[in-house]
Amino acid sequence: MKLFADGGVLPAIGGHIDGHPISLGLVFDDLEGEVHSVVEHGFGIAVHAIGNRGAEATLDAFAGARRLRSNDEILFRMEHATLLSRDQAQRMAELDTIAVVQPGFLHHMGGAVEHFRLDESAWMPFGDLAEAGVVVAGSSDAPCAFSEPLLTAARGVTRVTSKGSVLDAEQSLPYDDWLRAYTVLAANAGGQENDRGRLVVGLQADLVLLEGALDPVDPPTVSETWVAGERVFESLKP
Repeated sequence: MKLFADGGVLPAIGGHIDGHPISLGLVFDDLEGEVHSVVEHGFGIAVHAIGNRGAEATLDAFAGARRLRSNDEILFRMEHATLLSRDQAQRMAELDTIAVVQPGFLHHMGGAVEHFRLDESAWMPFGDLAEAGVVVAGSSDAPCAFSEPLLTAARGVTRVTSKGSVLDAEQSLPYDDWLRAYTVLAANAGGQENDRGRLVVGLQADLVLLEGALDPVDPPTVSETWVAGERVFESLKP
């Protein structure tokens, strides 16, 4: 089930800018109670959290739910995880929370927030998440961002915004890491790791053949697409 910790247009943000306190947005009421109710019914859960205050409320709710059913395997996802501190990334790892992220956001959102920097947190901190050991799954969030994984993966490497600037280059992840995020780790995020996402005997024979180098500046293109072992697309390129 999916819940919301904060809004999309005005996310819950808090912290300091150049030492000056700031607080924006709204964390929705009774998130913890709703998370506990979902977990008590045995469902996996995904919580939309763009701002760092929304992320903190989500992690508090997940921590309580872990104590509630400590011996159960519960799928916890944070959708977007767009603004986080290093401590929050580490806490996500400790709570086995998957980050479902959208590198395509670097285009439009990156250009909007590049001059809005909190002292404690980073925008789209993919590098911090990976370093903390968080499972980072790729998502498009279409139609809110570009839907093509090969192009959005390139954004996750270059960190180039709509303004042509580079947002926090140290948060970049390699191109092949993004392909893994859109396949193996996306299957994990959906609880489908025993069904799809890897080239393993017994799993769904869905695969894409790429043509070209794994170059984020000149991304590869799709040569063939196979679904359930049958080819459903073949490029017309000579």
